[in-house]
Amino acid sequence: MMRRSLRRALTPEEHRYVRKWTVGVLIFYGAIGLTALGVMGLHLYITDGSSQSAAAAVTTTAAAKHPGNR
Repeated sequence: MMRRSLRRALTPEEHRYVRKWTVGVLIFYGAIGLTALGVMGLHLYITDGSSQSAAAAVTTTAAAKHPGNR
């Protein structure tokens, strides 16, 4: 007796359906991941307590270390 796979070949229409479903799932979870990263970044920025940008912080720190260069 020959064994056959329980899976049958998909029709072109079914391939399109599966591809659209896969792309939709990837977009959905990608959006959730990006939102989570944005919220975490915002949370870190808010809890950091600094109201100045990173470039301004570097300039301020460098000026404090070398007061004669102003």
